Parts: sequence; structure tokens; C-alpha cells
Amino acid sequence: MSKRNLANTKDNSINLILEKSIDYQKNYILKSIIPLNLSKNHKNKNFWIHDLEYYDISHNCIGLNIKTLIKKDNKNISFEKALKLLYKKIVEITNIQSGGIGIINFDTDMAYYLKNETKKEISYHINDFFNKLNLPIRKGCEKPYVTLNFGLDTSEKGRLISNVLLEEFEKGNDENEPYIFPNLVFKIKNGINYNEKDINYDLLIRALKTTSKCMIPTYMNCDSQINKRVDSKEIGIMGCRSRIVNNIFGKSTSINRGNIASVTINLIKLAINSNNNKILFYKELNNLMEESKELLIHRLNKVSNSNMNEYFSNNKIYIDYDKDYYNMLKNGTLSIGFIGLWESLAILKNEKIKTINFIENNYNEAIQIIKFMHNKINQFTNKNKLNFSLLATSGEGISGIFPESDKKIKNLSTLQKSIITKGYYNNSFHIPVELHTKISNKIKYEGNFHKYCTGGSISYVELKEIPTNNIEALKEIIQLFYINDCNYFGINFPLDKCKDCNYINKIDKSCPKCGSTNIIKLRRVSGYLSEENKFASGKKKELKNRKNHSL
Repeated sequence: MSKRNLANTKDNSINLILEKSIDYQKNYILKSIIPLNLSKNHKNKNFWIHDLEYYDISHNCIGLNIKTLIKKDNKNISFEKALKLLYKKIVEITNIQSGGIGIINFDTDMAYYLKNETKKEISYHINDFFNKLNLPIRKGCEKPYVTLNFGLDTSEKGRLISNVLLEEFEKGNDENEPYIFPNLVFKIKNGINYNEKDINYDLLIRALKTTSKCMIPTYMNCDSQINKRVDSKEIGIMGCRSRIVNNIFGKSTSINRGNIASVTINLIKLAINSNNNKILFYKELNNLMEESKELLIHRLNKVSNSNMNEYFSNNKIYIDYDKDYYNMLKNGTLSIGFIGLWESLAILKNEKIKTINFIENNYNEAIQIIKFMHNKINQFTNKNKLNFSLLATSGEGISGIFPESDKKIKNLSTLQKSIITKGYYNNSFHIPVELHTKISNKIKYEGNFHKYCTGGSISYVELKEIPTNNIEALKEIIQLFYINDCNYFGINFPLDKCKDCNYINKIDKSCPKCGSTNIIKLRRVSGYLSEENKFASGKKKELKNRKNHSL
């Protein structure tokens, strides 16, 4: 496991060098770039500045249209050539910005370049594209965070692209192992693919078949409350959950813009410092959100002076690319996230979370906290004339970093110690992973939070074992997510594979078929797949406590 608390990394020489240089860069930025009254919040773990080493260098993520990206409007360009050009751009962009790349309509975009290629030829090129995306081309030690959104194109060529994507992802890589990247996101839309009568309903079923074996694709609900007023062809997911849609400077779209930066507030530490006083908790939350806002504005101003913006401006792949860098980047979003909602409530109520009854009894108060944050975000947007958003943080690294820091707080109560010493905080508004609950309850309780999290959110369910080809059960789960207004969702299960005999199922220490211990264990971490042994310390502890959800 990398010391950088990152599962998507290869332990090679460049990674060792990066660990040392990144620490130096972060310390320099905290001491010399960020105002000390704001940097202290990161040092004290009141909030976390994501991608701190990029603070004054580059933005986070971006959503793209392929035709605009590769600058080839000539229909004579081949499908193979278009994929090669796309890959080249991905390599360039992933080594400029800090976060993910979302292709918002991969099916429609790539259908444009199809000529008379056979399905076999298309499959070969997609397979080659997938294999290259799983090389450590980002910084020399990471795979690029690439997300391909698809599922809405009803043309013959677009449907063919979608089918091939799913088939090739399901086959796995050249070494007969499951793919880690790209993340595939199937966009669900009533009238296109949600109902049996819809023209692309068969693609939804095909997507569920691939999910049943690979945990991928995940699913975006284009009909959710925060998405339904926007053209579904304009929106998609970037990274592990980022949602970039509303834009006070123009059209609501995810294309040619992205998230500039984000911070995550430690709700659990706020609750501890509030001494069970809800009035004080809200006062301190308000203050910390104000300081988060000030830091994000400061970061936007700093990154607007970076020469890295030249790439996006010169290549005309950011909205208002012809304006100065600040007026170009202000089309992006500034996100404030949160972690540990339910644990913070347990501390405020001085009550241990033993069963789902705690969630039921304190549900309205949890909603009120997130509504407060949502309303505060809207105030920031209106007053500062910038695109602020509320993020339901994934917390890959900070799920363990925050409790490691918080255990140093003096005079902790027994309850507070028990929450901290388990070694991880639960993501955003997620029902604590250690609770036994039904799938329907988990989805019902989490569903109401999604509409407030304009910067992105995701919900999962955990299955006991791989649901290979159990399409009816998965369809029922997807429908529950859809009707409960979840914006983005996925299905988790143990994905273990013997590398010697290719047996796939939940495997303990050795393969039940051949006895080999040469096992690859894949789990989902913060929106993307990773080998279990590469999880950050907090996520490893969380994984051990994850309870399966029953139908």
C-alpha cells in the first residue's frame, strides 16, 4: 500500500520519489501559499484540502466531448484512429490535472467515427483501448481516472458501441484479469432504457449482466430530482462521483468544464468540539463552511495564474477558452464536502449506533444538517457569483486520516473513543457499513440526501457473493435506487479470482478449485475498483466491518 493513502498506485521507483516530493510540496503550500488562518484547518484536520499538491497548479477534473477533444471533424477518420487520438489526449490531460476525466456520451461520440468496421474489428480496438487505460500512464505509477458515460444513444451505431463496451469489459484484460479502469457509467432515462418497452431496455439488461460479473458499470439516474430538468445528453459522471451540472454563467452541462477544487469537513470532530450542544455545532459548522469557501476562492485565484491552463485554452476544450484563465475556470465548480454524518449525530445525541433504529429515530436531524449545508452553498453561489456545490465525499484517504488525528483529542468520552478507534469514518451520508440492514432500507434512507448534494453523491449496496447472471435481482435493486431518487449508484460484492485456474467467486485464502494462493481480490473503493491489499488503512478497516445487505 502506498504511503499516499491511494489504492490506485503501483509500487515502483517513481512512486517512492513522488511520496517524498509530494510531502515537500504540500508542506510548502501550507506554509507559504495558503493564508495561515485557513491552512491551520487542514493541519488540525478540521477540514481536508483535496489534491493539496496541485493547489496553485491545476484544477481537479473535466468532462469532455470526443469530437471537440481530438479536433477531427472529418468523417473520414477511422474508428481506430479516433480511439488512438483519444488515448493520446487522455495521457496528456491526466498528467496535467489532479483528478478524473469523464467522457460524457462515449456511445454517441464514437459512433460518429464508425464506417464499415465489423463488430470483431470494433471489439479489437476497444479491447486495446481498455488495456492501455490500465497502464500506469499517470505520473508513471497510476492508472488514469477515466469514466465513460453511455447508454442513451438509440442509433444502430451507438447501440453497437454500447454493446461492445460491455462485452469487452466483461472479458477482462489480456492476462485474463478483470479491468480496473475505465469506470463505465450507464445513464438511465425513462423513455429510452428504463422500461421494457424502451428501445434501449435491452442495453440496460446487458449492462446488468456485466455488473453481475464485474461490479461495473455503475448507474446514473438522469431522472433524479437534481438531473431531470437538464438535457440527459449534457450530463455525466467524472471521477468517482463528481457531478458538474449547474452553471450560473451559461448552460447547465458537464461538457468542457469540471470541478476546480474541493475540501471536506470533518463533521465528527465538529461534534466532539461542540460538547453535545447542537447550537454550538451549527455555529461551528457555519464558521468552517465560511472558511472553506474562502479557501476555495483563494485557490481559484491562484490556479487561474497557472500556465497549465494554456493547454485547455489553446485546445479549446474549456468553456470560455478565449477569455482570461479566471473567467474560463469560473465555469467550473468549487465543492465543499463532508464525512461522518451519522457518527457526528451519535456524538451529539450521546448515543451509540447499535441498530438501524438509530437511523430511523434521528433521520430528520440528519436531513436538517445536510439541508443546512446545502442552503449555505446556495448562499455562497448567490453572494460570490461562483459555482459552489455540496459534495458527498468518498473519503478514500481521510476516512482513516481523520480518526488517526482525532484520537489525540483530550478528554474523549467512551462513546467518542469507540467511534474514533474503529479506525475509519463512514463516507458522507452513508448508513454506517457496520450496521445490518435490508437493501430497501439502506436505499430508502440514503435516497433523500442525494438531491442536496449538487457536487456529487453515490450509494451502494453490499451483496454477500457474486450475483453472476442474477439479472432479476439486480434489476430490482436498480429500480429501488431509481424510485428512491438516488443520483448515482452501484452494486458491490466480493470479486475474487484465482490467477492460476481462473475460478471466480468469494475466496478466503486459497482457491477451493485448485488450492492456489495466487488470488486477486477486487473491491470497490471510493467509486472505483482496486485490489484489496492496496486499500488505504482506513478503508481496510472499513472493509473488515462491511455488513452485507439482504433483499
